Amino acid sequence: MPVTIDKVVAFSHHPLAPTASEPPPERRFEGTPKQGTANYFTDSTRQLDAGFWESEPGKWHAVSERNEFCYILEGHVRIADEQGNSKDFRKGDAFMIPYGFKGTWQILEFTKKYYVIFVPESR
Repeated sequence: MPVTIDKVVAFSHHPLAPTASEPPPERRFEGTPKQGTANYFTDSTRQLDAGFWESEPGKWHAVSERNEFCYILEGHVRIADEQGNSKDFRKGDAFMIPYGFKGTWQILEFTKKYYVIFVPESR
């Protein structure tokens, strides 16, 4: 069966209310950041997701059990590895976080991003 244009998802044309969450207490270093996620697409294998995420300022331990592409729409993020090396990302920046990354996410200003996540079958 052909995939038709009605299966093409334009995030801005179909705004979803983000589902509220926050990092688990045992992973937080700073703050209790309120977060929201709106998943716009999941493929038939359930390995690929794409959507929108937002977060208040805070810092938490991150362990990536997936490959994640991020595009920052607004805000300021600092991601650091376990050795203390860090990179800052702001509006317009796009980046990949590979499977197996361990470190911290720090939201320095309220941040909004689009994401695409791929979870490998075998880890």
